[in-house]
Amino acid sequence: MKLSYFFVFLFLLFPHFANSAGIGFVNSSGIWFSSDPAFGGIPVKVYTVVLNNDYKKLTATIAFLDNGAEFARTTVDVLQDDARQITVIWTPTYGTRTVAAKFISATVTDQNNVIRDLSAGEIANLATPISRTTVIDNDSDKDKIGDHDEIGTYGTSPTKFDSDNDGLGDYEEIFTYKTNPNNPNTDGDNMNDGDEVHSGRNPLVKDDPLPPPPPVVIVPVQPQPKPVIVEAPQPKPTLNTETVQKKKPVATEPTKKLIPEITTAVTVEVATTTASTSTPEPQPEIKPVEVAREIPQEESGSWVTVLGVLAALLAAAAAVTGALAWREKNRY
Repeated sequence: MKLSYFFVFLFLLFPHFANSAGIGFVNSSGIWFSSDPAFGGIPVKVYTVVLNNDYKKLTATIAFLDNGAEFARTTVDVLQDDARQITVIWTPTYGTRTVAAKFISATVTDQNNVIRDLSAGEIANLATPISRTTVIDNDSDKDKIGDHDEIGTYGTSPTKFDSDNDGLGDYEEIFTYKTNPNNPNTDGDNMNDGDEVHSGRNPLVKDDPLPPPPPVVIVPVQPQPKPVIVEAPQPKPTLNTETVQKKKPVATEPTKKLIPEITTAVTVEVATTTASTSTPEPQPEIKPVEVAREIPQEESGSWVTVLGVLAALLAAAAAVTGALAWREKNRY
């Protein structure tokens, strides 16, 4: 395709070298294919260039033929002193093929801006058809090498993409790496051609050293921030006033003080009565000993029981004292 632009460039600079006719094809470029050689059954693009030297504008219909049979047609507009590339799709078949391009019709605008159609005779005189003959081979293994060339020229298999099974296709070995497509280890070392190419080594040099290892890229590790642990405040214990009051220890000190006092009082009364032997005296009024009443509220129940016991003891002591006094009085 780049070649076509080169021919157009030559034509624009030196039109008399390209074609002496006023309209027609650029003979120096001729016809070419997008894939050369072309193979049977595989579509390719067919190119050619149309020029216009004589008219303000040329509108031409171009037909493409394969061995005389039309397979495509296209229309192109070309201004004066210009050239246009045109293209069509062609699917060739096996064998010798002649591809041709010719004008079917042409409409021109002359210098007086008159538009008219050229006759068949004018077209035949001005625009000569062009053609190209090529041999179309098949490519059974799709390795871009024709079957006949694989068999007759290179000795490779027309049905295997990689004839020697070394990891490289026949086309790569023949045209790219220049290795032997029928020998998996062209340089005779311990590594086959495909492995050498894929590892960056030269498959044509025995014991070619390994390529240097890629540089080690050290990525700095960013320190991670330590997590901040926030402790939730613990609730303060609530003191239950009622519970504290109920658990106060019971005071026993008043009990220890009262019991000796009561015992002393009873003993004194008995001694006094026993001392009177001859003359009875009026009995002193025995009053119960006052018991301290400053009893804590929590101990009121137990103190009631204690006081009851003391009262019973005092009553018993009074009865005993009265009986002894009466006996002494009536003894004589």
